[in-house]
Amino acid sequence: MAFTSALKLLKSSVSAIYHRLYVRAFLAEFISTFAILAFVNGLIAQAVLTDGEKGSGVAPKWGAFVAAMSGILIACGASGAHSNPAFSLLFALRGILPWAKLPVYWIAQYLGAFCGAAAVLGVYWDAIMFKGNGEFYITNEDPGLAAIFATYPMPYVSIAGCIIDQLFGSALLALCVAALTDPKNMRIPLPLVALYIGFLVLELAIGFSLNTGGSPNPARDLSPRILTYFAGWGIQVFRDWTWFWIPVVIPHIGVVIGYLIYFILIEAHWPTQ
Repeated sequence: MAFTSALKLLKSSVSAIYHRLYVRAFLAEFISTFAILAFVNGLIAQAVLTDGEKGSGVAPKWGAFVAAMSGILIACGASGAHSNPAFSLLFALRGILPWAKLPVYWIAQYLGAFCGAAAVLGVYWDAIMFKGNGEFYITNEDPGLAAIFATYPMPYVSIAGCIIDQLFGSALLALCVAALTDPKNMRIPLPLVALYIGFLVLELAIGFSLNTGGSPNPARDLSPRILTYFAGWGIQVFRDWTWFWIPVVIPHIGVVIGYLIYFILIEAHWPTQ
């Protein structure tokens, strides 16, 4: 009887710890992704709604830097601060993230991105209504104010060009992140990792955002796009289903390719001791 009671108590304790760890990871990924979307969409909103008078030029790019760094600083100790479904998949493939936690991370990230974009929509609702004359204008050539929230490719970029753009950007980011987080490489302290990843995102925004917006984060693109659909811009935000899937699917492939490049060229050649 005593053994049975002790076993039940042990199971209850393990279950409580297991539950608490999952809740902690969920909340951390949610709030870090929320903060990233609030910063990024807020800066874009100021630039678009003021015709570039506020937040123009490289300001949104620097905003991406601050957003990425802030997201990591908020949640790195609690969940690793992936804030990106593609990187969560990569860490699961590498054995860093348990597969059972992957759906928890994904749900938290997509929900956090949706709520972050919704917060910006609420803050700037009056300005959006004023700027758009109360109408939610959008066409295949011009996304209008919906571009505040999700990314849209330039009219000249083909579907193949969009895929290549997203593949290259996400692979390049993953290559650099793998180097920064490899304990056998630079041994960079975690606070500096946040700073350097912020600079990586800044460089991607400055150098590779022309074609498609340069967002290698599926949650940053899909969740705000769904928000704009319900907010009033309608089905056209999905661009006849020819574009929206690219920034959702391709980054998952790109980050795996980027890590494999790092592994083959660098990580696999470290001494065993």
